[in-house]
Amino acid sequence: MELVEGEYSLKKDHAYFYQIQMQLKFSGSVYCDFVVWREQELIVQRISLDHQFIESALDRGTKFFKYAILPEILGKYYSKLPSQPEAPKENESSTASTSAQEVQSYGVIVGLKSLEK
Repeated sequence: MELVEGEYSLKKDHAYFYQIQMQLKFSGSVYCDFVVWREQELIVQRISLDHQFIESALDRGTKFFKYAILPEILGKYYSKLPSQPEAPKENESSTASTSAQEVQSYGVIVGLKSLEK
């Protein structure tokens, strides 16, 4: 919380702000009452749905999933052994041979190597 013009306000870069915005988005609510109790006072702030914030946060989350999590799940690109292929760059497609399994993710085809050993 930060003091702004004599009133406490939840910082927009705080994890609680992200949590509240996502809960508002996916629950269909339009506001949330954020309550903080201190020995000296009870602080209540009404936090409204912020569409710009949500769009930005979802875009960053999507990119993180697409370029960090998904390659790790599918090919162990970040925890790979030295003999494994390099992770594809953002605008490159994989040239590795693929099995019948292919996953389309956000318009990019990611080929899976055969899991048979």
